[in-house]
Amino acid sequence: SSICSRRKVSTEPSESSATRLASLDPARLAPLVEAAARDDEAILEAMLVGILGTDDRAAAARLGRQVLGKSGRRCDSLALLAIARTDEPLSREELDQLGVAASGGGRLDPALQVQAAWLFLRRSGRLDQALAGVFAEP
Repeated sequence: SSICSRRKVSTEPSESSATRLASLDPARLAPLVEAAARDDEAILEAMLVGILGTDDRAAAARLGRQVLGKSGRRCDSLALLAIARTDEPLSREELDQLGVAASGGGRLDPALQVQAAWLFLRRSGRLDQALAGVFAEP
């Protein structure tokens, strides 16, 4: 079990700092993310949530790719969410992992779980079918 899934700490300052730094200079955030992946998953989690707040989705995806597979389930789900928000291809395994996150197995907050579900449907080519089912006449 990872620190990321066990420890709840106040991460708001780290999240907003990561968002600002990712927006201004994502290259400077990369070594900090890498160090957090090695040393402190609670800080990594805060950084990943902050990275998701940046408008530079390509930079967020690069940072997510940098730590994907190096941390606990929640952190991996956050990293994968950063990647899935771009047009970067996902492997079959990553798409499956996104589906797990969408179904609640990624330990994401409800709002991020909804984003994971939307991205899973879009990336798996099922978005139109799902929307048609939602808006179908009874």
